[in-house]
Amino acid sequence: MHYMRDENGTEAGNFEPFDTALDFMGGLKTDGRRNPPSIFGEDEPLLRTGICLFVPMGSLVYVNRVGKPAAANERPGGASRGSQGGASAYPGGGTDPCGMERRSMSCGAAASGGLPHCKNQEVNQMESYEALVERMERRYEELAGFSPRYASDTDIRIRVLAGELYSCMAAVEWLEKQKNPYTAVGAELESLARERGVFRREALKAKGKLRFSILSPSWYDIEIPAGTVCAAEGENGARYITLQKVVLPQGSTSVDTAAEAELSGEKGNAAAGSVTELVTVPVGIEGVTNPSAFSGGEDTETDESLRRRLLQMIEYPPQGSNISYYRQLVMGHPSVRSVSVVPAASGSGALEIYIDGRGVGLKEADLEEIRRGLEEKRELGVTLEISSAERIKIPVKAVLSLQPGWSLERASEVCRKAIGEFFRSIEVGRKFHTSALAAAMIGTGAVWNVTFDSKVTTDVEISRGQAAACGEIILEEAKA
Repeated sequence: MHYMRDENGTEAGNFEPFDTALDFMGGLKTDGRRNPPSIFGEDEPLLRTGICLFVPMGSLVYVNRVGKPAAANERPGGASRGSQGGASAYPGGGTDPCGMERRSMSCGAAASGGLPHCKNQEVNQMESYEALVERMERRYEELAGFSPRYASDTDIRIRVLAGELYSCMAAVEWLEKQKNPYTAVGAELESLARERGVFRREALKAKGKLRFSILSPSWYDIEIPAGTVCAAEGENGARYITLQKVVLPQGSTSVDTAAEAELSGEKGNAAAGSVTELVTVPVGIEGVTNPSAFSGGEDTETDESLRRRLLQMIEYPPQGSNISYYRQLVMGHPSVRSVSVVPAASGSGALEIYIDGRGVGLKEADLEEIRRGLEEKRELGVTLEISSAERIKIPVKAVLSLQPGWSLERASEVCRKAIGEFFRSIEVGRKFHTSALAAAMIGTGAVWNVTFDSKVTTDVEISRGQAAACGEIILEEAKA
């Protein structure tokens, strides 16, 4: 153990113990007994930065955040500071002999050291660096009988150690959140989800049709190659690419072809008639438009959406003989957005499974693949009736009362994204409520009120084999 002479000592040789091993870089003078003298004068800033802190493993005493009592007060062999050996004298809280307060979590997980999986858990707010320094100085004063002078060697050591302790506390606080499905975010949330077979959904490209046209019939065939690029109106309009080669035959003035957005995401969704710019112009073609809306574009799944699916899996785990078993088998397919599994009216042992796909809908090939997978894993005596859910498109026409500082263009972009996310969260067979949609839009912070056109957007009853889907979106600004 090193000892350090305190500058506030009234007698020569008045030393204070400093339980953390400290050393100093070459160049910092001592009084000949490895005790640092007072630091002052022109060299003070340079000398003070020469201090290096070496903290032996197990010597840190910190505020407990994970619910498992820290081993900081234990010496090798199991003896605890202030005890004669055996188990720690401070397993559940209180203050250890070094004066560092022990704090444990609630939710019943503290005793076992486990992570709480309770939504309403009570977690103490992490202690600030300033509060930690103040607490260490107060405890020092209780033990030594005097407080360290500001910028003294003792004060510097306390502050450096407090910084290290604060870093440890912050790391433990972060780790606690990332191991709890209610608070984890990003890659850590994905890791928790993967453990239960739930994966983040990737972004999808919007799909639709483009119509190429000429003013008067041509006397020869006009070829439009695959990869022809068009764009929506506006400076930052989304771009669209044709997926196959088509020919506008002689005597005709227009031809349609399949196309998709150049980039994945909701930005690729476009209303009918909004794609009018030719970026790469095929020879002989004079105009382009989209006769129907581009739809199905989705952003990468948000943390909240992934969290909702993960918590549903935790709450209703598949057990091989329940509805959740078949639900999770279907949800494991990457093309599925939502599924409803209900007892069939045909009798005992029969289940009806209605599936809604992502993007523009479930393809027949994907549906057949799901059927084959379920047939291989279904139980004996169980009959499965599998079909695609009928999509009920609900148009959204609303008047927005904008928050101060928001333009209609910016607010519309944010609200459109919220509307898309809201419809994707509605499961098969669930009713559509305008009040819930309004809450989602107001929750963006862009608007303070939403008024729907009751002739266009109203509550819609959805049956067990149907799924609510977003239709045309029209957003207007409320008049002052």
